[in-house]
Amino acid sequence: DSKNPLTRDEMERGLVFDGFLAFACAIRVDTPDVVKALLASSHTVMMATGDATLTGLHVANEVGIARGGLEGALMLVLSHDGTVGRADQSDTTAADTKSADTTNSPVNPKLKWVSAKTDLGTEAPMLEIPYVCDGKSIVNLSKQYSLCVTGETLNAALAEDRDGGLWDFLDSVVIFARMSPDDKERVLKRLKQQGRHTFMCGDGANDVGALKQVRISQLPHSAD
Repeated sequence: DSKNPLTRDEMERGLVFDGFLAFACAIRVDTPDVVKALLASSHTVMMATGDATLTGLHVANEVGIARGGLEGALMLVLSHDGTVGRADQSDTTAADTKSADTTNSPVNPKLKWVSAKTDLGTEAPMLEIPYVCDGKSIVNLSKQYSLCVTGETLNAALAEDRDGGLWDFLDSVVIFARMSPDDKERVLKRLKQQGRHTFMCGDGANDVGALKQVRISQLPHSAD
């Protein structure tokens, strides 16, 4: 009855569990070769997706956009408790300690980088690094890790950063996850303002705004 729709609790009442149904969307077989060729020709390859960060990271590793799996990725997250976690000394290398050095640097207490890999027992990130809104820190981290942000953390950085923040070094980011159409458009517009020549392959109406900001755009003929 459209006038008196059932609630979710009412619809899911009295059901018998039969099992899980898993869906897989395989990548095109030639995608890794295309990405490899782009990287070899000094292009920067990034992913912008509405999916979750770990979903994007998995696909990015499959096609060669990211490297190192979970261990090789850092995700920018909001520190909702208002504190920035310290790096776990038991899992921190000398290079990590150097990256986390925030002496005389503008630290944003609302944001932090965390490892995509978590401890099996506590589910806590294996590594946490304070977010420092200067170009040197962001670029140095991008040389060691595949950096991942979400639309939420990207906009949080925009609201808090001054000169030299994340928005000045978007090409250091590998994965833009949980991105709205407006988020994608803002990223491409910012890259254009920085003098970047951009190419984008979009697969839906939600990419139209971003596609208008690039020099070359492509819509695939099919989803396979």
